[in-house]
Amino acid sequence: MVEFQNAYNDYLNSEAILPYSTEVSEAYTSGNILKLKDMLYKLETSKKNENKKFKLDKIRLKSIISTLDSNYNNISKKEVEFVKLYLQHLKEWGQYEIKLFGQCVPIFDIQTLSLLGEKMINPTQKNINLHYRAPLKTYEKRYNRLKIS
Repeated sequence: MVEFQNAYNDYLNSEAILPYSTEVSEAYTSGNILKLKDMLYKLETSKKNENKKFKLDKIRLKSIISTLDSNYNNISKKEVEFVKLYLQHLKEWGQYEIKLFGQCVPIFDIQTLSLLGEKMINPTQKNINLHYRAPLKTYEKRYNRLKIS
């Protein structure tokens, strides 16, 4: 499963205009709002503009910009709902979705954050047996034992 997720993430990154692993992070940590807005412009003017991933990436960039510029409020309710529905309907959360959720935290209300946070760490996901998910399974067993007693 991990190999598939890595291959899928590589595929997503090859389709992207933005190299999220470095360029966005560097612009964010240096506070370079102009660079982030330039990346957003590239996404908005891309021919693949209507692709779901590109829409999600645009909203992600808007969220990142809004954390650096409190006057930036160009995220519509429709866009917030788009990300929320995308994340709510996931059966499995991969690296892309976790990063998306983390970088979009500022646009969600507390109820949505709670709902999506629970969904992200849901122990019923198929990848529960992976080594990095094992602690959750252990906690789930302990919790179930406590409920029974």
